[in-house]
Amino acid sequence: MYRIAVVQNQSESFRAGYADVARNFGQQLRLDGYEFVPFDGSNIKDLFQPSSAQNLKNYDALFVSTNAASDEKTREAIDQNEQQIETFLRSGKGLYLGYQKKMSVEGDREAAGGIILPEPYRVSMTNRPASEPDSSAGTISIAGRPQHSGSGFLLLNSPHRVSEELLMTHCRENDFKAHVYRAVLAPKNEAAYEVVLEDRSYGGSRRLMLANRSSLYGERVVVSTIAVDWEGHWRLLENIVRYITEGMPRVALIASPDDTDSGFAFVRSTAKLLRVTNRAYVDLDVPEEFSRIHDVYVVSSKWSQDKVETFWQAVAGPKALCIQPASAFRRLYHLGDSARGSTSLTRYVNYTSIDVVLNDALLWLEQQFRGGFWAGGFWNTHDVLVMMDGLGLDASTYLPGVLSDIQPHLRPGGYDAVMGPSCGLLSLLNRLSVKYSAELDDGEFPVDRRAEIASWIIDNLEGQSDVARQVAARALFGRGGEPVLAFLQEHGRGEALKALRGIVRNGLNVSVERIPSLSEIDLVRLIQLTSNVQALEPVLVASLDELKNRQNDSGLWGSVGRTANIIISMLEIDGASPRFGHDPEWDEVISRAVEALRGSYSGEITSWGGIIQDTAMSVHALGLYRLRYDVESQELFETVEADARASAQSADVGRARIDLGELFARELDHEASIRKLIDEAEYARQQTQVQSRVLKRTQWSASVFQILGVTSFLLLIALLVSFWLSEAQALRNVLSSTGSLLGLVVGAIIAIPIAFFLSPRFGTRDEMTAIQKDGE
Repeated sequence: MYRIAVVQNQSESFRAGYADVARNFGQQLRLDGYEFVPFDGSNIKDLFQPSSAQNLKNYDALFVSTNAASDEKTREAIDQNEQQIETFLRSGKGLYLGYQKKMSVEGDREAAGGIILPEPYRVSMTNRPASEPDSSAGTISIAGRPQHSGSGFLLLNSPHRVSEELLMTHCRENDFKAHVYRAVLAPKNEAAYEVVLEDRSYGGSRRLMLANRSSLYGERVVVSTIAVDWEGHWRLLENIVRYITEGMPRVALIASPDDTDSGFAFVRSTAKLLRVTNRAYVDLDVPEEFSRIHDVYVVSSKWSQDKVETFWQAVAGPKALCIQPASAFRRLYHLGDSARGSTSLTRYVNYTSIDVVLNDALLWLEQQFRGGFWAGGFWNTHDVLVMMDGLGLDASTYLPGVLSDIQPHLRPGGYDAVMGPSCGLLSLLNRLSVKYSAELDDGEFPVDRRAEIASWIIDNLEGQSDVARQVAARALFGRGGEPVLAFLQEHGRGEALKALRGIVRNGLNVSVERIPSLSEIDLVRLIQLTSNVQALEPVLVASLDELKNRQNDSGLWGSVGRTANIIISMLEIDGASPRFGHDPEWDEVISRAVEALRGSYSGEITSWGGIIQDTAMSVHALGLYRLRYDVESQELFETVEADARASAQSADVGRARIDLGELFARELDHEASIRKLIDEAEYARQQTQVQSRVLKRTQWSASVFQILGVTSFLLLIALLVSFWLSEAQALRNVLSSTGSLLGLVVGAIIAIPIAFFLSPRFGTRDEMTAIQKDGE
């Protein structure tokens, strides 16, 4: 049974049926195995009371309906319990947030950091301009679907297909009123969401429904300013409820047409028992859109190996270069035919253990983005964007915020008038210009602006060291710098560039004796600049040997960040000397360094020590290593540790969540638990029988003891009466004796309590009967 907590507007639900969302869901959606529990101002405290049976953690999804926060108590409860909502999402649950009038802002005001949702899902609702008082104006359009994202597709297609025409019909014909939207969504972190529905009728894109693109913990988040619940968009609502409650159908179960595979029937029943979201098929023709969503395919043994291999080639996709996005991770399990006399399971996989680590770390980096510089630092941001560019990942969503943060630091030309950051900025912008020229133009960094930075560097090189000139040369003459160099040539800086080349060239001719005094980074820079100069090969060889010798026994050059930087710099050298490019000893050095980096990775925090620069450079280094040293064993082998861990879905990465081996293991654990409970119940029954027999014996002994006590007491009374009648004077003499009277009194005091109060006790007749039945 899935349980959904539905927070709704108390006053509206009293007055209008369309606002009684929980009741309407139960009547209209007709979802088997779903329970919708209403919350409003009268009981909202129970939802966030830790000791309450109705606490949020006991639900599978939270649906915050239209204007639910208009009630002050509800609004306060939601505001004060953001941490519980964050914990709820981190436990792999889902949330829908509808339009909230009392938490939206006017178009000319700045939003106060977002509403209700925790990082990175903060989002503001900005009201339509005052010039648009009619909320029924506008047109809902389906936004284009980003690559590697399935949430938007599921919301509009699973299990029901939703069209633009159907959406507009519900907006204009419903029990509420003709209404399209009152506010536009503005996420604080653009990379965290994909746009599902928008209004393009006013020019540009007004975002009306968003779904989370990332899923570090398997959470699902949908935000909308369209009143889909009040307007009765039932097909869309069923899609939304299923998505936030059950999640992505990562598993595809492909049975045979005749459905005669008993082993496959077990897999299906186990998936249902464990609530593993899946889609069932009876042939090997999975629709393309769903093939982008499924991570795991379980195929019946009735399908031949040839057909399964052909199907695998279709769903596995092209071979990855630097990194396989986790949304493209695919696994296929072909059940063996038990009729052959043995149990077998054939596993196909299209990613490596390195891919799993890289995707988790990439998602961690995405989660650290707050709309500008990563952690407020230029070099953090430089290393992240260089990594994305080097590995072919899409960085476009991050550039507007980053370029905006760079602007205040240019005074004039150079970055804070400091040579190092200025060279780093020029190198970064030149690299990005190859793929993101339009984004740089929009961010006010066209070629002439980049040329200003280059001119500032050239003008301030006088008096700088050889190392500083080498850094400047790498920035000016590096990847993507050709348009800037051409601009400088056209504006009379050709001689200055020529002079710099000569100075740097002369500075590379260092003596072999001096090389041991250079730092590791200086050695790498020297290798980069001499790798294609035949005349400087002695310097290259000496530098390589020195760098090899400085690698410690663990495979590192000092720190993780420095080691990653060295690997990146070496693997990015194009057209290297044969002595360097085909050196088995150097290949071994690189492999040892890569293993050291992998060993330094923390699976608990999915990063390298929670440090942005170390993580960005390590991801870059491992991605380049995968590209250059790709071997067949990486394609076929994934470590047990990596296989057991969940991986993530982000702007370029998704999540593969279910392993068939884990599914079988969980089923066996479940059966073992049931057997243990049965054994415990049998032992308890036997103990109850023993106790019942003991209780019967105790009851009998107690009855005999009480009868003897009463009889003794009655005999005593009878003796005294008889004595009184026959020998009254003698009795009076005995009683007048202090010792005799005291003995009688003491005897009575002792005998009566023993007989009645200290004898074994037993329960009522009903209690005895119940115990006896339990024993039977």
